[in-house]
Amino acid sequence: MDRFDPEQSWHIACESLVPEAPDAFRLFCEHNADIGPNTWMFFRNESFHSSDLINRFEQSLSAGKYLEKEAFDITDLFLRVKEVPHTIESASTNKQLIKEIKPWLTQTGNVGAAGIATMKMLNLAEQQDTEVCRKAYREVKDVLNTIAVFSRPYSQGEQDGIRSGSQVLLPFIQKMLQHVENTLLTDERPKELPEVLAGSKSFEELSCYCEDDVVGLIPHFPLVTIAPGEYFGFRIEKSKQPVALIYDLRKSKSKGRALQGSVDGKVWFTFLKTGADRMDTIPIQEPRVRYIRCLNQLQSDMSIGIGRFVVLTNSDTFSYKQE
Repeated sequence: MDRFDPEQSWHIACESLVPEAPDAFRLFCEHNADIGPNTWMFFRNESFHSSDLINRFEQSLSAGKYLEKEAFDITDLFLRVKEVPHTIESASTNKQLIKEIKPWLTQTGNVGAAGIATMKMLNLAEQQDTEVCRKAYREVKDVLNTIAVFSRPYSQGEQDGIRSGSQVLLPFIQKMLQHVENTLLTDERPKELPEVLAGSKSFEELSCYCEDDVVGLIPHFPLVTIAPGEYFGFRIEKSKQPVALIYDLRKSKSKGRALQGSVDGKVWFTFLKTGADRMDTIPIQEPRVRYIRCLNQLQSDMSIGIGRFVVLTNSDTFSYKQE
């Protein structure tokens, strides 16, 4: 076992499964590695060859500098991601495999298309070409809507729909949309966005997302320690009506952990059902709730990781989940 090389084995597995197009299949697997919330507490890194490049570009853009070489490389990445489904489907003779992964192939192509439109939008924003940038911006929004609509029928139980690039690529696209809204297309900026409640230094890098009928925190898989009285959570937009809280809190125990809601962010109440240790769905009976948090009520530190901490904002979705 001490000689086992997981990366080498992964490469060999990709070549064995799709020997006709191993590079394309490796790229596909790399951006579809996140298996989402699961009872086995199993986690895989995703987009591991791209995350440094994307983080470097994001940080520089936040500081006011547009890195042209990095922008070119990211565009090339999304072009390759978009072509992956066609390459695999046309080359592979393993038809049973293609049938099984077909939804993820489709979603991977959608993510690639969204990324290409995003980089086009950013380039136009850099040139201050407002109207053409607006067209590209709306193209990105349209593709993201396609991704959400395509994912919806597959969402059941622990399967959180068909998501591709969920750890790095999609969060990057969402952040770039917000960057353009905040810098050039300020009239496109939503009147209100979900907001992180980070009552602990351990969660200073948390970010929110709003997708279809779900609002919540982007997963933070590494375990962190929060002190007594510390918390994490988010604020929902006023236009959303909460229906249920769904969570997957790794290594967390319900004892001493309070799942709370608030209308104004000042007066908090603990949900009647405290929830199971690891994963659960808790109905929200008060439609005016705008703030959701998880609070450490113990007199000692608590270790916790966020696989999922979201609110459903559509009653039909909630009924489907409960079934």
